[in-house]
Parts: sequence; structure tokens; C-alpha cells
Amino acid sequence: MGFVKGRPEHPNDKVYTPVEMVKEILERLPLKPGDMVLDASAGANAFYDNYPDFVKKDRCELDEGINFFDYNNHVD
Repeated sequence: MGFVKGRPEHPNDKVYTPVEMVKEILERLPLKPGDMVLDASAGANAFYDNYPDFVKKDRCELDEGINFFDYNNHVD
């Protein structure tokens, strides 16, 4: 049984957060100018591309060989 209604479950399925939902989530975060944010599993960059311009940002994506568990920089 798949976890997304109407879609069969396959081991290589990737389900990304819709951009409209990302924007709503980001509006509710208490981000401040100069904050450093990390998209630990960037996927299609929905979060990364929509972080406000006043924050510093970085990303990890295992499919691109950028492993979150190897990330050593400080983030807020």
C-alpha cells in the first residue's frame, strides 16, 4: 500500500513538497536576517529556492553526493 493516495509504492519513488505548501511553511518560520538555514534533503529545491533573500542558505542532497551526515557547518 502506497502512502500517497492513488499512487503505487515503488522503492525509487520520490515525492516532493508542493511549492505552494513550502511557501506557507516558510511564512510561519521565525527567520531573521543573517540566519543560516540548511535544506538537508533538497530534492527539487522547493525549500532552497524559496528561502527569503535575507537568510544565508545551503543544501544537501544525497542523490547528488552531498550527504547531510557529512555536513559540519553551523546552521540556525
